[in-house]
Amino acid sequence: MRALANREFETAYDLKRTQLVMELNGWKLPRSTRRRTGRAHTGRVQRDMSIERWCSDGLDIACWNGDLVQLGFALDCHDREVLATVAVPRDLRAVDIQTLMHRAVTSRFGEHERPSAPIQWLSENGRIYTALETQITAERPHLVPITTPAASPQSNGMSEAFVNTMRRDYIVAADLSSAAAVLDQIPARIADYNAVAPHSALGFQSPQQYRNTLVTADPNG
Repeated sequence: MRALANREFETAYDLKRTQLVMELNGWKLPRSTRRRTGRAHTGRVQRDMSIERWCSDGLDIACWNGDLVQLGFALDCHDREVLATVAVPRDLRAVDIQTLMHRAVTSRFGEHERPSAPIQWLSENGRIYTALETQITAERPHLVPITTPAASPQSNGMSEAFVNTMRRDYIVAADLSSAAAVLDQIPARIADYNAVAPHSALGFQSPQQYRNTLVTADPNG
């Protein structure tokens, strides 16, 4: 919120002032009491370049009428941009992940281009990711599937953080009346995440702002 306010009003409010204003107006969220469990993770998910690793996972969205929407997504492990999504009013299937892979590659390289060097595709060990056809689909555009250790969601911590952000900042205020309503809102929510949502690891820029900064600094990069 501090980053968004300073960006909108061209100010330089510090964290304490922002917290005070939010507390006085009852805008602060309760502290999370969720504890991590399972296998510890000491690796590093974030990469130094966009063409090194992408990560993927799924998000369940329960609707008020009993419907369930599953959202599959792919993130760039450097700039955190959502490369592509696939949303269905049912459980995600292997064919949905294959579609997601194609959309992710197309979003960065165009319809007829492919990366010149292999890009890691990090996911959990679910059948939709490990299916033979999914593995074959990944190989065609030079994606290299890698999976997290069992009982270690932290090993795909960037995807885990994205899920938490979506639930906290977007789903809690969404129209969850039906699967159709949720599906209609997803494109705008993802667009806002990519273009507006600030990330501390990106200097409180949104993923697209960060990418634009890199392009400006190095037009050939």
